[in-house]
Amino acid sequence: MVGLVLVSLLVGVTVSCGPDIASQNSTADPPISIVESVSSSRAPLSTTSTAVSSTNASVSSTSLSTVATTTTAVMPSTNGWPLALAVLDVMIVAPEYGSGYQRDLFPHWTVSNGCSTRDRVLIAESTSFAQVDPFGCRVVAGDWVSPFDGRVWDDPAEIQIDHLVALKEAWASGAWAWTEAQRRAFANDLDDPRSLNAVTSSVNQSKSDLDPADWLPPLGSTRCGYIADWIAVKARWQLSIDRRERDAMARYLRTNCPDQTIAPWETQAVSAPSSTSISRPPTSVQTGSSDISGSVYYANCNEARAAGATPILVGQPGYRPALDRDKDGVACE
Repeated sequence: MVGLVLVSLLVGVTVSCGPDIASQNSTADPPISIVESVSSSRAPLSTTSTAVSSTNASVSSTSLSTVATTTTAVMPSTNGWPLALAVLDVMIVAPEYGSGYQRDLFPHWTVSNGCSTRDRVLIAESTSFAQVDPFGCRVVAGDWVSPFDGRVWDDPAEIQIDHLVALKEAWASGAWAWTEAQRRAFANDLDDPRSLNAVTSSVNQSKSDLDPADWLPPLGSTRCGYIADWIAVKARWQLSIDRRERDAMARYLRTNCPDQTIAPWETQAVSAPSSTSISRPPTSVQTGSSDISGSVYYANCNEARAAGATPILVGQPGYRPALDRDKDGVACE
């Protein structure tokens, strides 16, 4: 079967990963109470929809509705979730498009309801109740665990927001043919929490625009999940992989974590929008309350335990990656 899979799936879930591969390049290297009107817009896994769920999406001729015909019968899975290797095997392999990239072609850190995409990610991924400047929506303090190296930060100045699939990599893998609205949606994708991550600044700089053939996280225990997330994001956005990229990911998965799965999406995955207006349903950061999309937010595991909600499994209300320290799909265990 040819083409990018898009089953209604794709969110990486880390299982036990094997020994580290060759060490990666890693060098030593944006308190006032939260305003309840601040929105984070990070859809929880159970309500994650397409990257254009709130727009009038138009499905391209290569849309996932066409290529998502692969059934679970030909996609081996664990607990109903497809194996990362199985998804990888049906993705489009093509040479990268090597010219024309400019970062400004991907309008990013857009502002909605007063909050930029960067601040929304910081709010969503803080393990404590993030503190926000009441005169705007600038996060000034919080607690973050960088998923790539495990370092803990309380100063947002030490953190950069990483596009898991870098903008330049996306361009070379198919985004060169997108409209500006499609590239904006990709660059500000808050619907899938794997797309954007708050990480240690120096680690993000070492990652740059490299794909998994040339860079994996310094923290070896996260590499299987990182590769699964990479596959998920690329498949969701109908982006191709080059042969070297595919071979490197397949080799690492087969050697270290052949049972690595990719958790399901709630809805069909993605074709980028034709509309130039990209909106996102806001998600309240009010502690322990239901937001307008029906999800539940816990500022930290102590709050979740006090509510009697722990452990929180991936897909359940209140789950978010920042509460799942070991990335095994179970938060606050």
